[in-house]
Amino acid sequence: MLLEPASRLIGAACVAVVVLVARDGAFAQSQQPLHVISPPDAWRAPAIMPWSVSMFAGPLTTRLLSESFTGEFEFESGIAGIAVSRRLGMLTSDLVVEGELQLIQHFAGEDHFEGNLVVAARWIRFPWNRVLPTTFALGLGPSFATSLPEQERRRHGHHSSAVLNEFFGEVTIGAPGLPRWALVGRMEHRSGIFGLINGVHDASTAFGYGLKYRF
Repeated sequence: MLLEPASRLIGAACVAVVVLVARDGAFAQSQQPLHVISPPDAWRAPAIMPWSVSMFAGPLTTRLLSESFTGEFEFESGIAGIAVSRRLGMLTSDLVVEGELQLIQHFAGEDHFEGNLVVAARWIRFPWNRVLPTTFALGLGPSFATSLPEQERRRHGHHSSAVLNEFFGEVTIGAPGLPRWALVGRMEHRSGIFGLINGVHDASTAFGYGLKYRF
């Protein structure tokens, strides 16, 4: 099966969700939970809870990043990933700085792992947050592939590199009564920073969708 290479990672993500749900239940019964947030303040969860775990999966497009923004999509492989984030500080009361470690399995046409270490800025205040808590983040940092991705090899040949720059964007949407949990949509983009790394301009772009848990 095409999905078989990612089955272990997806299985681990499912186990992690079960463990986190059980952990949430244990804290709910405890007299001293780590963090108590009332529903009206759920949108401030990223500024209160220092850690988060995201689990996501989605397609890898063969199009350039600029083409994806204009609605041109063409997919031939996929990703499944886990990201662990830690709040590093606050630039303002509404702008959170985070460090994030990502582990991504490529499958269905690709068979390598990708590890990324990024620093991100997350904006947490939107006018509708008391009804639909929303955050938006952008981040970048080094990206390491365990082997040269096939799509990047086809696009750049010998100029490509297993070590490139990772740029990602993320939107989370939560619910006031569940401040620890949020739906997540992500864009994962590898590039050479406008040719600074091995002359690579646009290596690969993937889109992932999943869940984020904060603690």
